[in-house]
Amino acid sequence: MAAPSLAAASSADADAGSGSGDTFTFVYDNDLFYDVDRHYTSGVRMVWVPGPEAPRPHWVPRLARWLPWFPDTGEVRHGYAFGQSMYTPDDIEAVDPPPDARPYAGWLYASVGIGVGDGRQLDLFSLTAGTVGPAARAEEVQRWMHSLVDATLPAGWDTQLRNEPGLLLAYQRRWREAAGTTLLGAQVDLTPHLGITAGNVMSHAAVGFRALRAAAAARLRA
Repeated sequence: MAAPSLAAASSADADAGSGSGDTFTFVYDNDLFYDVDRHYTSGVRMVWVPGPEAPRPHWVPRLARWLPWFPDTGEVRHGYAFGQSMYTPDDIEAVDPPPDARPYAGWLYASVGIGVGDGRQLDLFSLTAGTVGPAARAEEVQRWMHSLVDATLPAGWDTQLRNEPGLLLAYQRRWREAAGTTLLGAQVDLTPHLGITAGNVMSHAAVGFRALRAAAAARLRA
């Protein structure tokens, strides 16, 4: 979950121009908005991307130039993230969920990432380390949240996954305004992206694009 947050914050900061300051992002997910508890049930993430004028650790430009798929030139940025995610089965009232149900699990993590943008593309790489299990404190957070809103208290956290360290590596590339089209009479710039995350907690690949109205894109670049 950390890599997309770092990517989104870095991308938004880069689009805003080199004169922008620090970027702080706070994301809160919770399926209580849909009156249901199951699978990925809640998450909170905080991301900080220092401004372009902020001092950089010496390893940031070194790593950016060492990664073979990063552009040789371009502005180098870095960022940090901290978050917690929690997962539950469909039935949170069962003390002992069935073996085929999604297990209770918490994931507490911290991330560090770098990004290089040369005006045509934006490359991002992040390292995330954390823990799964009771040390992630997901049980306490969910029970506290449910008591605040007078919701059903989860009964099966005693069956959650055991403590285990986690490590994730993530990479994403975005092609700035790679194509344009007309939608509902307005010119729209398309920014496709692809990414991959690998580790012992989760592994997945993603492909997508962002559509931005041309006038808005011009204002961001100004």
